[in-house]
Formats: sequence, C-alpha cells, structure tokens
Amino acid sequence: EAVEKYKEFQPDIILSDYEMPVMNGVEMAKKIYEINKDSIIILVTSLMDKKMTLQAIKSGVKTVMTKPISLEELKEELQKYE
Repeated sequence: EAVEKYKEFQPDIILSDYEMPVMNGVEMAKKIYEINKDSIIILVTSLMDKKMTLQAIKSGVKTVMTKPISLEELKEELQKYE
C-alpha cells in the first residue's frame, strides 16, 4: 500500500517504520527507488540491528533512526534535506 501511495502522491520525503505487515522498510525503499532513485527515505525502528542498517544503507535509505525519536531529532534530520 505504501508504494501505491508513493505513486499517487510523489512525496519529497518518506518517513516509515522498518517493520510493516506486508514488506519491511528496506523492501519498500527498493521498490520506491525503482520509481524515483532520488527519493529521500528515512526509516525508524525500535531495534537497531547492524544487518538491517547495512541493508537499508545499501538500498539507498538516507537515515535509520531508533525509536523513540524526539521531534527535535526528526527536525534536525529533515533540515539536512532542505
């Protein structure tokens, strides 16, 4: 569903959880990058896993953040892409 919403709205930045029901955030990122390789995708996760983080970076994900994230942390991260 996230990929379909991406196609519909074409957002500049995608903020997504890593864990999702049908596919994980890295799989989603790969599909979105097939559509637009310049997309900015930030994943959030409750478990910082080295293997998952490496997969995310290899797929093109810009940032992986560990939950809970504060509004200030998110704001700082988003300012990198202004």
